[in-house]
Amino acid sequence: MNIDALLSPSAVLLNFNAKNKTDALEQLTRNFTSLYPGVDQKKLLQALMKREELGSTAIGSGIAIPHADSGKIAEPKGLLAVSRNGIDFTALDGGPVHFLFLIVCPRNSAGKHLLTLAMVAKLLRDRFVRDSILKAESPEKVIQIFYREKTRDETPTARMPQIQQPGHASCGTTPTAGRKGED
Repeated sequence: MNIDALLSPSAVLLNFNAKNKTDALEQLTRNFTSLYPGVDQKKLLQALMKREELGSTAIGSGIAIPHADSGKIAEPKGLLAVSRNGIDFTALDGGPVHFLFLIVCPRNSAGKHLLTLAMVAKLLRDRFVRDSILKAESPEKVIQIFYREKTRDETPTARMPQIQQPGHASCGTTPTAGRKGED
């Protein structure tokens, strides 16, 4: 998934303030539906509230990823709200939420939905990413931070040759094999 397709600068709210979880979800849906007018605000809010009843989407470390689906979009779309003061979102760790990343996926796209959730969670779990976002002065800078981290994660280091130490167990030898004077 390309972060540019998921999140645009107009979908980044750097100075988000909400009184509580309900207020936050109402504001998120209002902002999201202003960007994607085909999505029904009331239905989206109902879906998000219903999901929160199953369990909080605040996963700890100041992160909440409320999510729902809609038949009115073709690809996953997101909206990031950054609350410097924090919001009580009934997080698993009991702490305030500073990063609310709303994800709306097309209906009947469970695979894309799960991949999008995993990508966002992985990006936001990185303390460096969160600290950088808090320091960001513009939505464009936030997009750059996500893009840089996503690109870094996709670097093909797994395909790079691994340098093995002599006698390393993964080379098929024992630590003492090949040493002179030892049998």
